[in-house]
Amino acid sequence: MIGAVGGDVVLRASGVGKRYSLAPGLGAGRVKDLLEEALRSPLRRLLGRADGAPAAPGRDALWALRDVSFELQRGDVVGLVGRNGSGKSTLLKILSRITPPTEGWVEARGRCGSLLEVGTGFHPDLSGRDNVYLFGSLLSMKRAEIARKFDEIVEFAELAPFIDVPLKRYSTGMQVRLGFAVAAHLEAEILFADEVLAVGDIAFQRKCLDRMEAVASEGRTVIFVSHDIAAMTRLCKLGMWLEAGRLAGFGRAEDVAASYMEFMATGPGEERYWPTREWAGDERPGRDKARLEAVRLLDHTGGPAALLDGARPFRIELEYEVLSDVLGLSVGFHLVRQSDGLVVFHAADVEDPEWGPGPRPAGRYVSACDVPAKLLMPGDYALHIVADVPVTEEQVFRADQALRFKLRATSAYGSMVDVPLDDGRLPPGVVLPSLPWRVSRRPGRAT
Repeated sequence: MIGAVGGDVVLRASGVGKRYSLAPGLGAGRVKDLLEEALRSPLRRLLGRADGAPAAPGRDALWALRDVSFELQRGDVVGLVGRNGSGKSTLLKILSRITPPTEGWVEARGRCGSLLEVGTGFHPDLSGRDNVYLFGSLLSMKRAEIARKFDEIVEFAELAPFIDVPLKRYSTGMQVRLGFAVAAHLEAEILFADEVLAVGDIAFQRKCLDRMEAVASEGRTVIFVSHDIAAMTRLCKLGMWLEAGRLAGFGRAEDVAASYMEFMATGPGEERYWPTREWAGDERPGRDKARLEAVRLLDHTGGPAALLDGARPFRIELEYEVLSDVLGLSVGFHLVRQSDGLVVFHAADVEDPEWGPGPRPAGRYVSACDVPAKLLMPGDYALHIVADVPVTEEQVFRADQALRFKLRATSAYGSMVDVPLDDGRLPPGVVLPSLPWRVSRRPGRAT
């Protein structure tokens, strides 16, 4: 149930749950089975036979959300975090009234705006101009309101030269820019944004975060999904953490981020595989172009390891299947510091002289990256795997927290870690490279 609230509370969820059926699709055979079952059921009830009882509730069902409750006040900015499949997108769809909850209820006060999936509400044969009006109307914007803000929307999206081009000629990134620009200029009391911003370039992501900061400063409520913990703690006052469909944390953004990062940091592993099972479907991250199959971490001897000597080089291997020919595919990773979610650096196989810039035919591949010795500070790290096509800004697959590992400090680091600070910590900084120095003495007398 979705209703309205009063006072300073603008959004309230109570016991929200969402159940999806895992039963086979309604093909011809399935329809026949359902008809036969419908005819048998009355006779079974008449005869009192127990074999007509329905299947156990949990056998053919998946609870994407269960017993989620919280309250948000006007002006709250909330970062929603959690692993892939934890229920984040499902919760946003329920809050934005796209799908109803199976149990529990939601109350909202004021107009809601949402940007949850790339291309939602767009028509490929219409121009960008027409789609601004179409998408705006779906967000409950009046035509006069859209016309008044049209130039601002186009300028924000940076699409003025293409605004009268059919949307089917737009890249995925251009569609995201257009969609977010419309949603960001909606005079909504509550704004929802999913991780669709990940397909935009870095400059546009920064622009979107700045826009959400401006929206929040106007006293509006914002909920957005982000795997960028550093951005979440910078932008958000509150944090919400979903784990396996349940609310695992809700409170100050810094506290929730710390708990989430600590949880994700446990149990480092040197290898991870995504299986394809007949009964569970294809679990490999990705879509129709390519899918990620495995991630491996190898130490300087070439063997798998999750505890690495920071003074030695190590290798990161990404194994994946390209399902259809792709031009300009970039497969790489974000190396993330576990303590605060800071992205230390990004690396991608576009530097490979053979496969980087050219077409990549269908087949299986392994992209390997060698990280040099004495580059990183000792500590806990994670790998976020990302594959995209930079020219079109299209994301092909993504796996956050794919692997976690620890770099330890050893004597091979030399004097760089032999002299800690007064409080016993290592020297400050993100990286600890061994750089060449040369000291020369000048002639003359010291003064």
